[in-house]
Amino acid sequence: MYKFIFLAFLSTSAFADNWTTADTYREAAFQTLNVIDWGQTRYIAQNPETFHEQESAFLIGKHPDEKRVDIYMAESAVLHFIVAYYLPESWRTPFQYLTIGGKLNATIGNASIGIKVLF
Repeated sequence: MYKFIFLAFLSTSAFADNWTTADTYREAAFQTLNVIDWGQTRYIAQNPETFHEQESAFLIGKHPDEKRVDIYMAESAVLHFIVAYYLPESWRTPFQYLTIGGKLNATIGNASIGIKVLF
C-alpha cells in the first residue's frame, strides 16, 4: 500500500511547488510533536494495564506492542514529509497546520492524563 502511495506522489513531483523555509519550520514542528507522540505511545504500550491507545487505535490497536508503535510512527513521519513535499503550496500549508494541531492536541491530552514520553 505504501509503495503505491509513494509512487503516486513521485509521478506528480513535476506539479509540486517549491519547498520554502516556512514549510521546513512547519514540518519540523510536526516531526517534533510526532517524536513526542511516539514516546507517549511507547509508554502506553509499556503500560497496557493503565492506558490504551485512542487516537490511532483503529490502525495499531488499543494495546499495540512497542515494535508496532515504532513501525507505525516511523512510517507516519516519512509519509507526512512525502505528502507535504508533493502537495501544492495552497494545500501544503493547511495540511501541515492541521496535522500539527492534531499532534499538539494528542500530546497535550496524553500529558494531561499522566502519559510520559519514554523510549
